[in-house]
Amino acid sequence: MPSAARVLKNSCRLMMGKKLKVFGCVALIGLGSLFSTYVTFIRHPPAEEILKNQGIQVDSRSYELDPNKEHTIMEISRAAWEKWLAQNKYVPIGTVFDGACDESDKITIGKIVVMLDPETDGIKVKMYANTSFDETIYYGNVQFFVDYNGQEFFANTLDLCSADEELKCPISKGLFLLKREWKISSLLPKGEYKAKAWLSNHKKVVELCVLATLKL
Repeated sequence: MPSAARVLKNSCRLMMGKKLKVFGCVALIGLGSLFSTYVTFIRHPPAEEILKNQGIQVDSRSYELDPNKEHTIMEISRAAWEKWLAQNKYVPIGTVFDGACDESDKITIGKIVVMLDPETDGIKVKMYANTSFDETIYYGNVQFFVDYNGQEFFANTLDLCSADEELKCPISKGLFLLKREWKISSLLPKGEYKAKAWLSNHKKVVELCVLATLKL
């Protein structure tokens, strides 16, 4: 099948015989190239297909712990959130952990899920987490990195107290609940996005870490 740009180019040649201005032909060819680029690199598959393409399936057996064995807090927390995912039939794309991202004994304190967005006929991402802070956080920062198809796409560091309108400093010690929602723009290029973010307190101690992968 000929590309849109090629079809427009041939049409342009025919119309040139009818004294169509040259810049009009150039505009048509340019529009065809833009359309081809959009279809190839930007236009997302249907929202339902995006959910299926995430490649993460929640196995109902993954949260069934053996009652005759002792389990670590890492195993218990992971099983609890896996059960929550299964009960709500959510499609997971990431996890929220207690502590630094590079720790080997990370405790699961939340999940990131992708779902249909009826308002836009696209998709949206939601984060659910709950943890407990041992002391009040007076200030800090949030750092995050996003890779696109293996290449750095975006990186930034934000002041914790101004990074989120719903997050006010100081953050009192004790139970901390986190629920956020982001709509995914239809203009984002197709591909695989890997996100990594962490929240540090005023003592530069990492309180929580987020790791997620979204395939568009």
